[in-house]
Amino acid sequence: MGTELHETLGLYSPSHHWFTSNNSPIAGEYRAIGLDLQGISPQQAEALQANIEQTKAKLESGDEAQLATLSKHDVMGDLIYGTIMSYFALNDVQEAIQAQSANMVTYRLPSYGIFSTTLQPQYWFGVPRNTSFAGLNMDVDRVMFHHVAKDNNRQTGIDFTQSSGSRWSVMEHLVPEQMFSTPEAPAHGISAVEALALASAEGQTIWTIDQNNLTLALTQINLSDEVETEIRNAVLAGKIATAHESQLTYHSWVGSGYLLLDPQTGAGAYKIAGGMNGGATSGGAGDVVQWSNWLVDFVDLLMPEGESLGAVSKAFGVLGALLSGKAAFDANCGFGAIYGVYAFAIAGLLMGIMLTFFFLPWIAFGLGVILGLAIATIQASIIRDFC
Repeated sequence: MGTELHETLGLYSPSHHWFTSNNSPIAGEYRAIGLDLQGISPQQAEALQANIEQTKAKLESGDEAQLATLSKHDVMGDLIYGTIMSYFALNDVQEAIQAQSANMVTYRLPSYGIFSTTLQPQYWFGVPRNTSFAGLNMDVDRVMFHHVAKDNNRQTGIDFTQSSGSRWSVMEHLVPEQMFSTPEAPAHGISAVEALALASAEGQTIWTIDQNNLTLALTQINLSDEVETEIRNAVLAGKIATAHESQLTYHSWVGSGYLLLDPQTGAGAYKIAGGMNGGATSGGAGDVVQWSNWLVDFVDLLMPEGESLGAVSKAFGVLGALLSGKAAFDANCGFGAIYGVYAFAIAGLLMGIMLTFFFLPWIAFGLGVILGLAIATIQASIIRDFC
């Protein structure tokens, strides 16, 4: 749990060949992959709704026999899957309405996206030591459709694509907010378009960046190195970027939002910092998140992740080193013997600290006790033989 994995998703088209996307999920996250092939069928929606209502009835019944029949997928999977499928279904409906008013004809092509829980691992020399729940994340890697303007006007198609892309981005934070908010614990989502709107409301300058002002823009914005590098590479490849000046703080999320658009087609990527084509949700997120936070607090109380226990161990280690040195001094040992006693004490302390990074707290504590007894025996032998 907490290990970074590598994932490649892809769709093959006889006319366009492979389209692939690479992601880095974390072991322990719950991920739902949503497919929107030629639209979401009513039968799909009805079956999913029936599953969710059945799970809800079992949870509200309080019957232990019915609760025992629920799986992890029943409780979490359908809810996560329902969010990404609702996202596609709502966008499909709105796109059809928008096409009528924009004098366009559109046809959905196979698209896919992911909605998942998000873990925040803590690493030590590349080894995950701890993970915490960081919220929910929507990552829509591919949204494709055929479209043509009824008057065959190319600019009409470009404008429609840009307008459609902005709506898909906005929905990446609106849909999870609606799914997971409660009156007592509202969820707060962020997307690329939302991030730009928040930055504008703060008074930040919103930059439209092309090859003519690329150098000037990059001297004025203060985003992460990864974001600025991606903007530079995209603009040099002919794209137009839209970005704000500096990092945003929105509830528990800190980052940036930016757009990379192709001026020839209107298509592009709507990104938030971290490389996701999509949105993230943090904050309350309803009963699911409240339950998760309560569970983490309860586990920390019973089995602290090395913080309280580790502090006690280190304090005893330092005290032991001081007392062993004093014992050698009181025994009128020479400098070499006192140095040896201190050297073993310090080595034992450092080894004890290293144990906390590679073992669970209670295991590290037990090994530390054994290590301490061994070093104390060696120190007593030094004092007996050389003092």
